[in-house]
Formats: sequence, C-alpha cells, structure tokens
Amino acid sequence: TEALTGPSDDGLGLFYSALDAVLVS
Repeated sequence: TEALTGPSDDGLGLFYSALDAVLVS
C-alpha cells in the first residue's frame, strides 16, 4: 500500500499501514 499512501496523508497513511500489516499477516 506504499504506492497508495503518500507522505502527505498522515491519518490515511497510518490507517493503510495498519491495514497493510493485517492483510500481510
């Protein structure tokens, strides 16, 4: 999800980071 989330998106970046972690594991 790195491509979907840009450095500008703080809240969305965190959200997608957690979502990505859940999907990967």
